[in-house]
Amino acid sequence: MKDNSKAEQDPSYELPALRLHVDRLRDERSKLQNEVIELRRQLRRAEDRALEVEKIQKRLDSIMAIGYELNSPVQRLVSMLDLEPNPKLTAPINEMAQIVKRIREAEGLTAEQPAAAAAQHPAAAGLVPCDGERTLIVDDEEPIRELFGKILKEALPEVRIDYAANGQKGVELFKEGHPSVIVMDIAMPVMNGEVAFIEIQRVCREKAWKMPAVIFCTGFAPPESIRNLRMGEGHCYLPKPVTSATLVQAVKERLVWKAR
Repeated sequence: MKDNSKAEQDPSYELPALRLHVDRLRDERSKLQNEVIELRRQLRRAEDRALEVEKIQKRLDSIMAIGYELNSPVQRLVSMLDLEPNPKLTAPINEMAQIVKRIREAEGLTAEQPAAAAAQHPAAAGLVPCDGERTLIVDDEEPIRELFGKILKEALPEVRIDYAANGQKGVELFKEGHPSVIVMDIAMPVMNGEVAFIEIQRVCREKAWKMPAVIFCTGFAPPESIRNLRMGEGHCYLPKPVTSATLVQAVKERLVWKAR
């Protein structure tokens, strides 16, 4: 019978197992080191991508800013061309308008003009109807107010048009005339279009007036509250530059409906 107690006391019996354990630890350490190296590489790639995304975002922001700055001059050119056609200028001006339009589409901003929904919406019972022969243009840029007014006068000569340079003046004129349609910018001094819209809603509630159709015509991105308006009320958003035909169609349809 072998003496196991002596074998257990001899360290040489444990060396192979210890060497195997050490080898396993070395293998695991090597794997961990390789994983750390790979993670560092991935981190560097992620940092490089983040820097590239930041550069792209800055370029996009610059493009959007330029697009906003182009809106008003391009809108004036498009309106002037509609009023006084010039074959030599048609192509370059339309090309500029398409560039601005593509910027808007890239930003996810497209026109919202649900005329059919507006036409099917029933009239609010017991409310004082709007003046079907009256509209209001609210824009802080005088050339655009004048051009929009001239376009609408030529297409709708029987309609009276009032003008306001900011939302506050627009609310005051609305109280005086209760127009059926308001063509309104959003970014304006004194009172912006969103606040003016809320004030007009309040006036209508207090006076038991029918709410006019508001056409937000602007080159700036509308806030979420504007974009989520109930389209059944006939409100809509038209990004600048807007053509004369689109503007006239939007106003004409809402004048007829809101006067009922």
